[in-house]
Amino acid sequence: MRHTVRHLSLFQKLFLSLLITSVVLLSGMAIVINFSFKRGLQDYINQDEIAKVELIANQLSSYYSEAYGWQRMKESPHIWSSLLRQYGEAPPPRQPRRPPPGQSHHTQSQHTQTELERHTSFIPLSARLQLRDISDRRVLGDPKLDSVDLSDTTSVPVMYRDQLVGNIVILQSKQAPNALAEAFLDAQLKNVVMIVVAALIVTLLVASIFVGYLLKPLQALNIGAKKVSQGDLTYRIPQHSEDELGQLIDTFNRLSETLGQQKQIREQWISDISHELRTPLAVLRGEIEAIEDGIRQPNQDNIRSLHGQVMTLAKLVEDLHQLALSDVNTLAGQEFIEFQLDDLLNEVAHRFTNRFDTKQLSLQVEIPAPISFLGDQDAISRLITNLLENSYRYTNEQGMVKVSGVESEDGVQIIVEDSAPSVPNEALPKLFERLYRVDKSRSRASGGSGLGLSICENIVKAHNGTITATHSELGGITVTVTLPNNKDIA
Repeated sequence: MRHTVRHLSLFQKLFLSLLITSVVLLSGMAIVINFSFKRGLQDYINQDEIAKVELIANQLSSYYSEAYGWQRMKESPHIWSSLLRQYGEAPPPRQPRRPPPGQSHHTQSQHTQTELERHTSFIPLSARLQLRDISDRRVLGDPKLDSVDLSDTTSVPVMYRDQLVGNIVILQSKQAPNALAEAFLDAQLKNVVMIVVAALIVTLLVASIFVGYLLKPLQALNIGAKKVSQGDLTYRIPQHSEDELGQLIDTFNRLSETLGQQKQIREQWISDISHELRTPLAVLRGEIEAIEDGIRQPNQDNIRSLHGQVMTLAKLVEDLHQLALSDVNTLAGQEFIEFQLDDLLNEVAHRFTNRFDTKQLSLQVEIPAPISFLGDQDAISRLITNLLENSYRYTNEQGMVKVSGVESEDGVQIIVEDSAPSVPNEALPKLFERLYRVDKSRSRASGGSGLGLSICENIVKAHNGTITATHSELGGITVTVTLPNNKDIA
């Protein structure tokens, strides 16, 4: 059974669930309606009988005598029959004969009580009435009722001059009182069953349409997932609603779009890396083959040229390694510590002093006040180093580089500005892309790999910050890093 359920489709499972739920609810509703209808009909009939008996009791008091009591009624039982006929009831049946020889009156009473209780629903009202005096002695009525438990009867008082002079005892039924009522109840039950069956059919028809409508987005998602798994990242699912399923489809489409973009980036990334590695390798190969062929001599200058190409490859591989580490967000696994950012800025800037002097670059560090920062100190040091390295490589000789650090309510800012040359406006948002160079020949000559700013962007994102590039008033570019100084990032 469990194996069969597993192989049912979602439509079949939902349809079966709705079918079982509808059958249980409608069946329960039919039973409750039938029971309630029977109970309500019986209560109505019983109340109607009591109302008739109350009218009979009002007229019956006129036949009572203070001197003789109910003697007149005993002598003239036709009066009792006449009152019953007046309200549409049959006259009472004749009194039963004496019990046969060998059967006591008590045995007969037990038998008649059982029979009476069993067939009450088919006995006319006149046979279920008794007039009893104030001493609870029977005056008129079927003697069979003498042995009936009073808890199963209803008493209607008979008043004479505001005094209780007797009671009319009614044995009422808890079921349909006659065959006509039974036929009526059976007809109503059939109607209820027909209504329930019709409601069940309509419910299942609507449910099948509704379930099919709900499952259309899931079927579309299934088709879309198969398309994407087969490599078709351009496939999009039409979105026709804004509900949860519509939001799921929108998320799927955005996921597919992101995967497509990542695929393009990955392909471009592989192509760019291949190109970057091919150039120094080709130079190395050419120089080595020239030395092997005797065209060039293995002197100090040629060996230094080979060493330069090897260092370029080493720098590129190291940058790729650092970028890979920042891509997997290794900072999240390290412990963030609190340190003085102003001291770190001064320390890194001091390490660049000699290199900046070789290009006659002026380096200025402006930090108005001490800055305490919570973060990964090694990563922030690498961030500042890459920014200064980028300015060193791409700033003309006798230029200027300005480094500043400020603290605000939102966090801290590290700003690195340099002088000419600048970059075109359309190149500013692309500076943080991997292997992007404004002038590839000039960048390669300066020894840049095109990965430094990408590494900076990953470090900043790991600290939940932002990094932007704009034109500088000094003539070059301004890189602004904003880092939230918040312990929650740890």
